Amino acid sequence: MPEITPDVERELAALDDALAGRRVAADLAELGELALLLRDERPEPSPGFGPALDEQVARGFRHRDPRGRAAARHWWTALLAAPATALGTAAAAVVIAVVVVVAAPWAGERGDQAGGGATSAQERSGS
Repeated sequence: MPEITPDVERELAALDDALAGRRVAADLAELGELALLLRDERPEPSPGFGPALDEQVARGFRHRDPRGRAAARHWWTALLAAPATALGTAAAAVVIAVVVVVAAPWAGERGDQAGGGATSAQERSGS
């Protein structure tokens, strides 16, 4: 771990002072203002978050039903839970395949037309 320099220690003290409502040195005023702005912008947890977290701590962060947790790991569970997503992905793959197959003959014709009109310098000079 890097050593804390006197400058870093001074800046950390300024952050603590600003958050505690105490005066901050003039050259560190912007740092103090930033600390206050960030504190005001932090998200607030929902009212049920604290009790839910306490319950998880009491359980040792283990799932209530170990069998339910293991069943959720199977790939087909996720597939069955979101059939619209799987169906949409399959439909998109079919559409892309059809577009590629249908567009392939025209791609060759365009390439022939573009290359057919060009002549090299040797062909024009008659050599």
